[in-house]
Amino acid sequence: MKRVMSVANIANPYLKRILSYVIGKNPLRVLSGTPGSLQHLTRGLDQTQIRKSPERGKWSIGQIITHLCDAELVLGFRFRMVISQSGSSLQAMDQNKWAIGLKYNRADWKKKLKLF
Repeated sequence: MKRVMSVANIANPYLKRILSYVIGKNPLRVLSGTPGSLQHLTRGLDQTQIRKSPERGKWSIGQIITHLCDAELVLGFRFRMVISQSGSSLQAMDQNKWAIGLKYNRADWKKKLKLF
């Protein structure tokens, strides 16, 4: 997996912002360190803080953690497909449908974080 060395040529503002956090970093180390970082960042927060959406239509901290856990599962599947079946298509994931269908708003974010 290649390191991101610059975001200068990325037009999509969201993608540019997300990738700017990992410039020059080993992507697999970032991924493996994410659960510990999330545990550290959520230490001391109560359920109200975890469940509260910052604004209408935006995900709460708990929903984001649940999404990251599910996205890591999908990423693991995609890695296996690329390694074992070169040239195969990667299955798309509609994160909003997952959030609704898997009830991210009621998920046990602590259990999800342990699964990550």
